[in-house]
Amino acid sequence: MARLEAPAEVLMATHAAKQAVTGSQRSAASIGDPILASKVTAPDVPGWTLQRPRLNKLITEGTRWRPLTVVTGPLGAGKTMALALWAAAERGPVAWVALDEYDNGAEAFWPYVVAALRRAGVTVPLPRAHR
Repeated sequence: MARLEAPAEVLMATHAAKQAVTGSQRSAASIGDPILASKVTAPDVPGWTLQRPRLNKLITEGTRWRPLTVVTGPLGAGKTMALALWAAAERGPVAWVALDEYDNGAEAFWPYVVAALRRAGVTVPLPRAHR
């Protein structure tokens, strides 16, 4: 699995808070902790946010025929806000996964993907080992 781009400041703050409480250097999902809701919930859009209709349209067109959209870019480019604006305007369910540098392993990555899909109403069966 390729390394992820540098994490956003908000995601780092979330992880830093988790480290302060647990002393852990690994993602919560990788050590069997409950899923952090902040990683599978689209952030609220402040009322002062500048609407980006062109970006909303591009994201909507991109998601119309593709079930997965991955957005990458440098720190501070506006990825999170563009997607949060789109998610707030979207009529259907949205599976949101926010990743940071500690989510590079499958044991950390996939539990968050499954949690986000389930939160969006997708039925994801349990692995055979858990049935």
